Amino acid sequence: MVHSRLGDIEFYQRGDLYLADFRPYVTDRALNGMTTQERDALFDKATVKRAQEAGVFVRNAGYPSEQVAINLVRSGNINNVPIDVQDVKNFFEIYGTPVAAIRGKTTEDKNITGRDNYDSGLREQITVQEQISDVMYMAGIKFLVSMMCPLQVVVVVPITALRREALGKVV
Repeated sequence: MVHSRLGDIEFYQRGDLYLADFRPYVTDRALNGMTTQERDALFDKATVKRAQEAGVFVRNAGYPSEQVAINLVRSGNINNVPIDVQDVKNFFEIYGTPVAAIRGKTTEDKNITGRDNYDSGLREQITVQEQISDVMYMAGIKFLVSMMCPLQVVVVVPITALRREALGKVV
């Protein structure tokens, strides 16, 4: 039994395989056989153009998934991003998941090209940063282990004493 946001999925064993019936979870969007031209006809020209620019962003970012591309746009870690979240969603809606992302060809050397205007709110966005530290003993030597979030950087530094001054210098 697997619990998901769509509901519980029950697997049963047949030989060495575990099988499940996914028919109740298949949506109309998954079965829709529209071509790219039919899909972009549903949007106006400006939306399609911005979705194509989002496609350039996705390609230059190494073909991430839709949610990862949205997180890249929202995070504010990339400056002068000429697109917004809806552009990324429209790109994946019109053109689907890029084949290179599925096949694993996820690197490219080209730079992002785009308009000069950008969302100033992305630059002003404040990301909460946190440092978690603890003392670790290994082979009789003391180390201060610190992890910085959201960057997920781990720093391990040897320390001489457990006094406040010594720990403060290391941090």
